[in-house]
Amino acid sequence: MRGHLLLFVGLWAGTRAPGGPFAASIIRAASSAAISRRAACGLAAAVATSTVLAGAGHAESAGMLDLTFSERSLGLVFRHAPQRVQVARVVFGSAAAERGVLPLSYLYAIDGVRLDNVTVGDVTALLQRAPRPVTLTFDADAGLSPDEGFAQAAAAQGFETDRVRITPLASGADSCGLQSREGDIIEVEFSARVVGPSAEREFDSSSMRSGRPFAFLLGNGDVVRGFELGCFEMCIGDERLVRVPPALGFGRRGPRTFGVPAAATLNYYVRMVSINGQVDPAARRDLLPDEQRF
Repeated sequence: MRGHLLLFVGLWAGTRAPGGPFAASIIRAASSAAISRRAACGLAAAVATSTVLAGAGHAESAGMLDLTFSERSLGLVFRHAPQRVQVARVVFGSAAAERGVLPLSYLYAIDGVRLDNVTVGDVTALLQRAPRPVTLTFDADAGLSPDEGFAQAAAAQGFETDRVRITPLASGADSCGLQSREGDIIEVEFSARVVGPSAEREFDSSSMRSGRPFAFLLGNGDVVRGFELGCFEMCIGDERLVRVPPALGFGRRGPRTFGVPAAATLNYYVRMVSINGQVDPAARRDLLPDEQRF
């Protein structure tokens, strides 16, 4: 966790304003740990489970997902792929979206019967005739890396994707029992700078605002998205550099305040001062009073 970190973020194209609602699915590619949050359009993050289909001759795969539906209308749009049928799109608000079917996954079986060399028309007819409840098996492994798979799935649903790059600068303690997470009230010292051709220019900071640490509710969308995402999973005393692309900063137009130019890349230098009022780097969440755990 102390090495170079990379966060991969999927954004709904309609929520790009810095103060608007934000929800994202984040994949920590460097550490293979994942934080998943429901996207604003209702796309659920799929949880891949290993499944063996009885009598289907199918070996265990970490990309297989069994889902059972009682609804007649599933909200799946298919397309033909070589020897398989692929989910081209998941309709917003549909049963498939609620259960976490990912675009670009493959429909592997219906009620345990493997689908080989079928067409989109065949699958549509089978689903229309199948009694409910019906169990569908999806293969979410398209031979892509987690980053590539998420990017393509997001694009298929009309999302934009971009990255926040995090570089740890210092750690607060050798061990950490209290990491920042959604719903925490955090206090940070920060310096926000515009990345220029040859130098950085500070446009905002905690010292410029009040000279005291800046407090906000993590996950509430009250600050620049990239800044907020970069404050997740920090320990008290940690310092990091958060590099924010325009899509997760002030966008293509730039803000009316601060004097930040359009489509600017931003650097946030952040130090975590406190989490839920705790300033001791050795504090542990499980040992705190209930009202301070959040």
